[in-house]
Formats: sequence, structure tokens, C-alpha cells
Amino acid sequence: MKSKYNFLVIFLLFVICFLFAAIYFQSVNLNKGSSGIVNSNLGNTSGIQKDDHYPINMKDKKDGRKIYYIDYTKGNNRASGTSMEKAWKDFANIKKLSFAGGNTILLKRGEIWNQTLLPPPGGNDNEPIVIDAYGSGDLPVIDVQNKHSAAIRMYHSYISINNLRIQNSTSDCIAISVDGGLNNIKLKKIEILNAGNNGIGVSYGGKNLEISGCYIENAHNNGIYLGGSAENKLGDVIVSGCRINKVLSNDGITIHEDGKGNTAGSNFLFKHNIAEMCSEQGFDITTGENVLLLNNISNMNRQGGIVVGHSAQNITIKGHISTDEPTEQTSAAINLMGQFGNIRLLNSIVKGNGHHLLSIGTNNVAVFNNNFIWNGGEEPIDISGKIENIYFVNNIIYAKQSQMRRIRFLEASRPPDYQSFYFDYNLYHVPDNDVIFYSNNRNYNFKEHQKVFKVEMHSQNINPAFTNPLQDEYQLKKNSPAIDKGCFYTNPISQGVGNKLAVKNALFFYKNFLSDDDQCIMFKGIDRTYNIADVNYENNMIFLNKDIQFAPTDEIGLCYTQAALDIGAYEYEHILPIRSEKIK
Repeated sequence: MKSKYNFLVIFLLFVICFLFAAIYFQSVNLNKGSSGIVNSNLGNTSGIQKDDHYPINMKDKKDGRKIYYIDYTKGNNRASGTSMEKAWKDFANIKKLSFAGGNTILLKRGEIWNQTLLPPPGGNDNEPIVIDAYGSGDLPVIDVQNKHSAAIRMYHSYISINNLRIQNSTSDCIAISVDGGLNNIKLKKIEILNAGNNGIGVSYGGKNLEISGCYIENAHNNGIYLGGSAENKLGDVIVSGCRINKVLSNDGITIHEDGKGNTAGSNFLFKHNIAEMCSEQGFDITTGENVLLLNNISNMNRQGGIVVGHSAQNITIKGHISTDEPTEQTSAAINLMGQFGNIRLLNSIVKGNGHHLLSIGTNNVAVFNNNFIWNGGEEPIDISGKIENIYFVNNIIYAKQSQMRRIRFLEASRPPDYQSFYFDYNLYHVPDNDVIFYSNNRNYNFKEHQKVFKVEMHSQNINPAFTNPLQDEYQLKKNSPAIDKGCFYTNPISQGVGNKLAVKNALFFYKNFLSDDDQCIMFKGIDRTYNIADVNYENNMIFLNKDIQFAPTDEIGLCYTQAALDIGAYEYEHILPIRSEKIK
């Protein structure tokens, strides 16, 4: 029994010794292997070491998504970049790494780099490459110190850049300029200072560009330049919530033909932007089709708030606020020109002491439900040229001073009663004086204007009763003569049921490209609202979001709150999608 017990003990000791030996030799082999890796890396010119450094060509083993950190003060370009503790120092490793859709590059707040950032390829429709900030404190800064043409230069599509400050480029601070154009570029909450040319410059076309929440100051040429191109014309562009201040040579935001006269494409939406103290216009729309300017502000720009001209067509300006411009004795706050026309100005406030408030010099223009507030300067409204189809209805023209300059019809062959002009249902008010109209070298007071030309028969020369015009508050008091006195714009030309209507005049309507703020319309006497889904101007067709039973006697206008449309920019006791008149 004892011998069997001794044998079992010896056997167990043997097994234990064998296991220890196996573990020992395995450890030795692993150490040799590890030593070999280190020696191999030391012989590599890249000097990448295990644990502390990241091999640049390594791929993510899971879904291709990674986050890379860049910290100029504490970073090291030999580090992996995949954590805040192992951040890169600068942008050098970006061009060495293969990025995948959804990868993110984060720049540390409070840090400054003096080199151009080149966003990498690898993004796709669903997952762009994202460049953003991390940490706390001031925005990350790319300051190229007037030594580089661009602070950020784009060569690839599917890029999203947020929360940076970039400054002091010799040309465009953000340059998007590649033959054939780039697609799906998003720029958000970027501060851009002292660009040698454009704050953001987009050339050679592209699609699906979004610029939002950016602040641009002291750009030499334009704040945001959207250029024409021969191919892949720029289109489907949204610029929203941006502020452009003190452009030194040209415009705040512009859609412009290129140097060879090539035009831009279609579908542009500018909403909730501010352009102020620019050398030329706040908004320069001189090419492009289907352009909607929605609830923007322009303030004290030298040559005006908005100009529409050259090849631009199908332009809608809604809810705009223009203040004290142009500051130079030229042009107008709103200047509607160009070869093609088809322009709408509605629900806007144009006020102050600029040269002119409004100038119309192109065909097919509808100006309706606006407030023009004159407080000095030259003539408030000029109509010039041999133009056709001008509609000026439901507007308030109001003088803050005791006298106002004339409303002028400058082309002798286009007097107020010209066959394709329609001016009516407007309110005019000059305290203690009469409004004066000018045509064919003669002045007419309001009653003479009505009597001689048989126009404006539903208009009035009367105080519109604003709530507080001294404080720039232009809503209507409950006793205002403007309430329920506006006209409806058009009628169906036939009877039917459906959402497709042929109307006498489709010029007053617009499709809301790229926006969820559809134009709201009503039929007189029908307590139901409809939205415009599409418009065919050539055939005077409008398409609604739902069916309606209609007849030629139905009258169509904007949405209203009481018995009929009001005159002016604000419907009584109804909050329009229009921003406060006060510039903050």
C-alpha cells in the first residue's frame, strides 16, 4: 500500500516538473520572437516600435472606423494617433494612412498648426471622412501665416469638416477646386479669417455641398464663392446660418460665372445668413437656376444687399431684411436685373437710407407683400428698361421722414399703365405730404397718378398703422387699413379636381428646393392650407401637395389669417417665417 502511495507521489511530481519545463521553454520561444520583431523594426527606417507606435498601413480589423487625434503640443508623429495619449503632432501622417468611410480625424482645441490640411480620400455616400475638434477651450487653429495659398485644400469628395478656425491664406482659405468638381462636401461651424482671396472658394462644379454656421471675416475677394464651370455644373448647394463680415473687394456670398463665362447649375438654397459691410453686395446671384434666398439679412453693404443679374433665372427672395444699403451712391438695396428674370420678392423688409430701396430692370418680376421703409437717400423705387410682365402688389411704401423722393418709371415706353405692368393694392404713406410718381419727365401726386394712368385703383395713400415703426417694428395694429385689403394673385383657368392646376399666372409661386419650408397658399373662402410642390412657369402650372376641387372663379394667394390677404410683409396676428428686423 505504501509503495503504491510513493509511486503516485513520484508520478505527480514528474507531471508537475514536466509542466514547468513546458512553460519555461514556451516563454523562451516567445521572448525570442518578440526580440526578433524589435530588431526588425529597429532596422526599418520608419523606426516604428511595438506598443508605442502605430504601423501606418494597419487596417481596422472590425468595421473600418477609427478615430485619430492630433495634438501639436503633446503629439508625436511616431505615435499611433488612435488615442488622446498617443496623438499625432501634425498632419503629416494623414497622407500616409488609408482611410475608410466613417473614419474621424480630431484636432485638439487650443492648438495651432501652420501647415495646409489636405483631407484624405476614403469617404462614401453614407459615411464621409470627418474632421472635427476635441477637448475644451478655443477652436483648433490652422494659421498658414500668409505663406500658403490655402489653409484647407480639398482634392476628394465625401468630406465633413467642423469646428475649426482657419486664417491668413494667400488665396482661398478653403479651396475646393478640382477638375470635374467634388461631391458631398460639408463645412460646419468654421471660423475663417483674413483669406487672401475667397473665404470658401468652389470651382469646377460638384454636387451636394453644405456650408452651415460658418463665420467669415476680412476675406479679400468674396466670403463664399460658388463658381460656374463647363462640366458637372455646381448644384444642390445649401448655405445656411453663416455670417460674412467685411469682405474687402467683392461680395458676401456669390454664385458667379467663371472667367470663361461658364454658368453654374441649379438648386441653391441660402437661408438664415447674414452679410454685412461688404465692398459690393451681400448676396450676388449672377448665375444659377432655381435659387431660393430664405430669411437672410444684409446690412450696410456698399453696393446693396442683393443683386440678381446676368444668366441667373428662377430666383425667389423671401423673408429678406435689408438695412441702410447701399452705402455707396449707386445701385439699390435689392437690384433685380439680368437676361432672363423670373424673380419673386416677397415677405421682405427693405429699410433705411441707402441709395435706392428697389430697382427693377428685367422681365417677369413679381414683388408682393413687402415693406419698403424709406429713411433718406435717393428714389425708393426705380423701374427701368424695356421690360415686360412686372407685378407690384400688396406692398407698403412708408417714409420715416416728412418728404420722400419719387417712385420712378424711367423708360418712356414703359409708363405706369403699360400693358404688361400691374401695380395695385399697395399702401403709400409720407407723413404730412403726398407720395410722388415720375414718368416721362413729369411728376404726379397719388391722385393724379390714379387719374391719369388709371392704375392703383385699389391702392391707398394712408398710414398703414405699424405697431412701432420708430423701433423698426412693422407688424400691423389691429386697426390697420392694410388688414384684409390685399389682392389674391391668380385663378385656375379651368374646372377640375386634383393637385395639378393650370393658372393664369404662375410667377407668384415657387418650389422650395432643398428646404422643408414649402410655400403656403390658400384659396379664397376655403379654410384649408396647401403647399406648392412644383411649378412649371413655361406652361403656368402649379402642383400642390394634395388634391383640391377648383374652378376659374377661385382666387389663389398666400396663406392668411382672417377674411383675406393683408397688405405688407406681415399677416396680422400670424408669425411669418421671417427673422427679426434688428441687426444684432
